[in-house]
Amino acid sequence: MGAVTSKRPDLSVTEILNQLRSAIAEIRLTAFIDLDSRLVLASSADTRPRQEILDAIAETGAQLLPAPNSPLAACFPDRRPPDHATLIASDMLLVYVRPAGSTEAICCRCSNGADPAAILSHANDALAKIGAGE
Repeated sequence: MGAVTSKRPDLSVTEILNQLRSAIAEIRLTAFIDLDSRLVLASSADTRPRQEILDAIAETGAQLLPAPNSPLAACFPDRRPPDHATLIASDMLLVYVRPAGSTEAICCRCSNGADPAAILSHANDALAKIGAGE
């Protein structure tokens, strides 16, 4: 995976994802996703996740945060899909967030007990550092 650049010349996207993961103890993995291509562009985890996990994270994000012109957008009032989504499973929490209308998003894969509001706040800060949606 090539280097993905950020708005901050002193920090790479991976470094920003590392900071996000370090900010909240329950975050196990962070991923920067291109929702249109359904690809994880950069990620941070203690151990490198299998590609199948990254692919599933990207695909799920594209489904939960569809583009305004996609067929899924018709499910939402005024064809305005959400800019964040939380998926709760028995053993984990997935939090997706993107700048309004952007095709780039961050996903945080967390252990249960994580605070979704805190994760959203930190993830939005990370997106601003990356310059996503600009």
